[in-house]
Amino acid sequence: IVSGAVFFLALPVLYVKLILKEPISALGFRGSERRHGWISIPLVTIPILSILYLSVLYYPVEDGYYIPSIAAGSFWLFLLYEILLVGTIAFLYEALFRGFVQLFWLRKSGLFAILFQTMLFFVFVLVTDGVTWQSIPMLLSAAAAGFVAQYTRSIYYSWVAAWLLLFLSDAYLLTLL
Repeated sequence: IVSGAVFFLALPVLYVKLILKEPISALGFRGSERRHGWISIPLVTIPILSILYLSVLYYPVEDGYYIPSIAAGSFWLFLLYEILLVGTIAFLYEALFRGFVQLFWLRKSGLFAILFQTMLFFVFVLVTDGVTWQSIPMLLSAAAAGFVAQYTRSIYYSWVAAWLLLFLSDAYLLTLL
């Protein structure tokens, strides 16, 4: 978590703030410029969860998906795990991929920015862990959070969307295991 916080959060913030002398709001650390930021979250959550559901119908999830046994055994520990660990990791990914790459670096690219940051995240997952059932919800949430970030220009809304997708995915996949 500490190395992730340095690489995914501190370096982009320091680069934008100290080197480029721009405000960190350029990374998406701001409220939405649109009045309906909260509407975009269910608009991406429903299709992504539908894709996950259809994927589970055709591919065996038991082989490659796990939740730590301590979190899987207790609702409150599962909730704590999802809020603290999954929420933190989701925020770090949002800061780098949706904030720095999509909203800052590719800010004038429009919808191409969503595709590029999703492909970059896919390559990151491929290189670090490989694509398994464990990474499928993260990959799906990267695309969905990209749409939310592009629409709202805020990583706060995309973070909520990504975390909600990961939480609901874990809860659903836990029922299958």
